[in-house]
Amino acid sequence: YCHAHQITSSLQEMAVGLSQIISTQLEVSRAEQLREMANKAELRALQSKINPHFLFNALNAISSSIRLNPDTARQLIFNL
Repeated sequence: YCHAHQITSSLQEMAVGLSQIISTQLEVSRAEQLREMANKAELRALQSKINPHFLFNALNAISSSIRLNPDTARQLIFNL
């Protein structure tokens, strides 16, 4: 009986330890997912700010070039 009880007790301790390891791994995985989602959201926010500025700057450069150098303006439009 004593030997069987020791084995059962050891198995229970091992199961608890395994459960804690799995819980920790799940928490780490979830934290990584949240960080990745936050990084992607930040990148999308930055892109949404950059794109309108790029378009404005490109159109402004083309507008100036049309008056000064129409050939350059055509090339700028082509390169967009």
